[in-house]
Amino acid sequence: MAYFPYSATKAAGEQIALAQNDSGLEVTSLRPAVVWGRGDTTILPIFARLAQSAVGVPICGDGLNLEATTHIDNLADAMLAALTAPAAPGRVYFVVDAFQISSRDFLSRLLNAAGVRPRFFKVPRLLAVPAAWTLDHAAGALGLPVPLAYFGVRSALSSRSITSTRARDELGYRARVKLDEGLADVGAWVAEIGGAKALFQGRHLR
Repeated sequence: MAYFPYSATKAAGEQIALAQNDSGLEVTSLRPAVVWGRGDTTILPIFARLAQSAVGVPICGDGLNLEATTHIDNLADAMLAALTAPAAPGRVYFVVDAFQISSRDFLSRLLNAAGVRPRFFKVPRLLAVPAAWTLDHAAGALGLPVPLAYFGVRSALSSRSITSTRARDELGYRARVKLDEGLADVGAWVAEIGGAKALFQGRHLR
């Protein structure tokens, strides 16, 4: 199994935080998947710009791998539930949406909701994996911030199927916001900030 410092450091941080329960501090860990929805300052703006570029959004493989997602309102619901659930302190909960969707389909529908025409270009696996590995190691050797390209490529080639069974049973969590509802709200938010052009210009950050 490949070692990814990004994932390893997050896991280590979680263990440090959970260990504080032994000191009397109540700590609960929630693990969302790809967080999306109204007010997104990362995923949607990045892919919107890529879709409008000369080549489009890079897709490693066929884009049919399953992607796990977490709408921001569903995550907020889980956070509120964890504050009062007796079983929550010291526990770890996956918090995900109630639907399964491929990475390409999710990005396509998210971009469409924002008023951006989805455009993709396929990057062959045999090229993407070694190129990303080389990029990360070259950056590290030069003392530059590692771009996590290899982690991103391997993630894009893998399916993630996660359930929130423990969160449902112990927190009473339910994925309240469904896919179509969340996409409609993204569209409404983008319209409120001035349309897709506002995403490209960073007006959503002001």
